[in-house]
Amino acid sequence: AVTADITQYAALREAVATALEGRHIHAMINAAGIFPTSTLESSTDALYRLIFDVNVLGSVNMAKVASEFISPQGGAFLLFASVDAFAVSPSQLLYSASKAAVVSLVKSLAIELVGQGIVVNAIAPGWVETEGTLKSGRIHEGVKSVPLQRAASVTEIADWVWHLGAQPGYVTGETLVISGGSYMR
Repeated sequence: AVTADITQYAALREAVATALEGRHIHAMINAAGIFPTSTLESSTDALYRLIFDVNVLGSVNMAKVASEFISPQGGAFLLFASVDAFAVSPSQLLYSASKAAVVSLVKSLAIELVGQGIVVNAIAPGWVETEGTLKSGRIHEGVKSVPLQRAASVTEIADWVWHLGAQPGYVTGETLVISGGSYMR
């Protein structure tokens, strides 16, 4: 396990290099993210920087570091986007924009890293029953609009993470929406 601030490239790289002790990685999953509420009125420069630093810059830093330590045979990168990248929620102005940026990063990175044998994809969960979503209290109202009438379990999301991150396959540059039918494309 590695503990590092993903918004700080040098510290992240050092932590990963130390943990690997000369070994390579085969998969990188970036599930770090924050989702404070924001509207046009409540947005501030500091809140923008916080959300985009963690959700977007953190994804870039993770991909950059992982690409330096990837196995010579290639590997898989999986980033976390959100259904809010496609179907925005009230009071999620900056979060939705940051997750839309992650979707775009996935497409760009898939093209850029293909020569290293790296596939890059994302998952875009809707409501997931986590400590954070339960703490906010918004989940109970939010799942009422989900056709399956419930949030995803952490295990359901982890199964897809495992599937997409376990080995490089033929899928790259894609974002899988896991939303219980609340958003379909």
